[in-house]
Amino acid sequence: MVQIIRFLDKDRFQRSSSTEIRFQFDCTYSTISTITSVITTEVFVCLQSSKKLIGFNPVRPYYYRMKHDYYHVHEWTTGLKQAANKLISRIHEVAPELEVLFMGAAALELPGKNDIDLDILCDQTDINRYVHVLTPALGDPQELTDTMAVWSYMRDGIEIDCILSDPSTPDSHVPKQKKVFETLKANPELQEQYKKLKYDCDGLLYEQYEAKKKAFLQSVEAL
Repeated sequence: MVQIIRFLDKDRFQRSSSTEIRFQFDCTYSTISTITSVITTEVFVCLQSSKKLIGFNPVRPYYYRMKHDYYHVHEWTTGLKQAANKLISRIHEVAPELEVLFMGAAALELPGKNDIDLDILCDQTDINRYVHVLTPALGDPQELTDTMAVWSYMRDGIEIDCILSDPSTPDSHVPKQKKVFETLKANPELQEQYKKLKYDCDGLLYEQYEAKKKAFLQSVEAL
């Protein structure tokens, strides 16, 4: 059976110059050829370097959603909070001095994508050093630039995204995201509106869900 995994960034998929496509299956490599004929457009791919279909690498996959993926809401569970706390503890075991922010719907105990978003904060000049420090806890990052490192993978059925970055840089996403999160956290009425949006969007194309979510969060940021 094909196991649908997750999505990150359709635009990054379209821009990528890489051509290798990876699928995760509940099967061995030898059965992939018999399954590919029934794959729908809800397929997640990992872009690497060669033009061939290969088996799934379970260590640290980096997935991308293809054009026609749909958003499906998942109920919040205590398992999300436990998984987030466990991961934060692992990070602090190797780098206790780093600030780790757990934000997003899961942190608000709201329904969503069954995912955990963590922001790990450090000075930009220390990013490469901390990538090596964090490797025992997170593995190798799926994306590494001069301004950030990104870890993105599945663990126990939960999507996990960790971003190591400097919140003081001009283009940092952290200050705005933190402001929106704190506003939502302090306002139960806004939380109910956000919850309703997530339920109302269940089954929509992911682009439609993202557009509605973005509009709502921008309205919260403007408060």
